[in-house]
Amino acid sequence: MSNIYDSDDCVLWDSLNAIKQAQIQLHLLNGEGANPTVIASRIQLCDVLLGEISGIRTSLAKHLEYTRGAVHAGTVQLHS
Repeated sequence: MSNIYDSDDCVLWDSLNAIKQAQIQLHLLNGEGANPTVIASRIQLCDVLLGEISGIRTSLAKHLEYTRGAVHAGTVQLHS
């Protein structure tokens, strides 16, 4: 039987990997000049970073909501 968090863990690791790759790309671009193509690439990479961070935040919020619900349900069952 698979863990309920397996798919969330996979999504989290994918997001963290995407962030790492975007950081690597940004560091490579830091050596480049400030021409329009490089600036556009930096903006796109920042958009990737923001999107992945937002996805992680949403995933953590859902996990927290689920965890709080499970704790609350367990507390209610203990008092029943």
